[in-house]
Amino acid sequence: EKSVIIGLPNASLVGLKQLADIINWMGEEERYYLPPSVKSKINIQASVEEDSPVPTIILTRKGVPISQTNSNKVQLDEDIVRERTKAWVDRVLVKMRICPFTRSTTKSGQGLRDVGVPVGDIAYHY
Repeated sequence: EKSVIIGLPNASLVGLKQLADIINWMGEEERYYLPPSVKSKINIQASVEEDSPVPTIILTRKGVPISQTNSNKVQLDEDIVRERTKAWVDRVLVKMRICPFTRSTTKSGQGLRDVGVPVGDIAYHY
């Protein structure tokens, strides 16, 4: 377990609590899309230190890195990269509707058949 403590003198306590909520929500969303072998290994939590004289947020990483080499570098395998990319496509392109022609994590070009663009598979490569 490792923690980072960040003091933000110009921040409001309410704003920091909202930031902590967003960070914790993002962590849960990220874990939702990770392969089962990784879910229990990564966990980042945010909390606010309410009694501190300076508004402070604490970020805590619990668990262990996915895998480590002797040089202590974290290595991401292809499945993790693919799942994170699919999660980004789902979150940004599909759910937020940034791209109106991507309606799933598997197909793109939807709604363009009238102008001669066929629906195609989304290719995820690492």
